[in-house]
Amino acid sequence: MADIKWFANKSVDLMDNFNVSKTAKIADLGCQHGIVLALLKKNGYTNLTGYDILKSKRIPKGIKFFKVDLNVSKLKAKYDILLSSEVMEHLENPYHFMKLCSKSLKKGGKLIITTPNQQKFMDKVFFFVFGENTRFRIMRNNRVFLTRRILNAMIGENKLKIIKWSYNYSKFPGINSFSFFPTRWFGNSHYIILEKL
Repeated sequence: MADIKWFANKSVDLMDNFNVSKTAKIADLGCQHGIVLALLKKNGYTNLTGYDILKSKRIPKGIKFFKVDLNVSKLKAKYDILLSSEVMEHLENPYHFMKLCSKSLKKGGKLIITTPNQQKFMDKVFFFVFGENTRFRIMRNNRVFLTRRILNAMIGENKLKIIKWSYNYSKFPGINSFSFFPTRWFGNSHYIILEKL
């Protein structure tokens, strides 16, 4: 799974790369404790909203929060940027989630998501040896298996354009100091930047 601090830093870098206004409407879907939103706030972004099924007491002051079930809910506004790290695989209805994101983005708005790379080499080895995927064995609350093909279909059906598709690092099991190259075959999570058409 993507490290939330890694995702937070990548999100801030992305805002700078796309020259996103400090007053742009930004929402984090599945924001948990608001780590990404806190870093954005620290970097001067002022119009921040978090959505999650549970409200954490650690959501920073000055950040709007809405308690929602992302399987069925609608968002409260249209946004310039939507962020979501490691959320889709936990939802019963990731297709609704992608549709929700598309409908909630302004034209030209960006959606940045991460979701586990279920097709990485070590997961295939693990499946061959143990008969199940590592994510579903270790993270029992993962509900759906999202391959690159399934993600591409969801993207295409929802008037979104791929800006960038890459992968974050992957650790070798048991050796935390060694990382594989972040490629499709070794990357731990998909890192996808999409734009609303």
